[in-house]
Amino acid sequence: ITKTGGSAIERAGFEHGINWGACHYTNIKEVGCSNPDIEYTPPNFQSYELTSPWHMPPSMLSEYIRNNSALGKNPYDGADLFTVVRNPYDRIV
Repeated sequence: ITKTGGSAIERAGFEHGINWGACHYTNIKEVGCSNPDIEYTPPNFQSYELTSPWHMPPSMLSEYIRNNSALGKNPYDGADLFTVVRNPYDRIV
């Protein structure tokens, strides 16, 4: 779910030694991610869902990893999952 504070959550996780979201895959100075634990090389094409596995729903990511062994492990395996939702009307105002 985009635009729901993901970077702030990733930053909070990083400050407590937890890799969440993009921090599994990349170094992002603005967020504080500096120790990715899953090897990742972005493909040579632009596709929001296919170039950012951290934005994929668990079912799509599992299928994508099965079809693309270069992505390695699935960060959802054995994890407790949560989602953050914003009130869409707050975004309009």
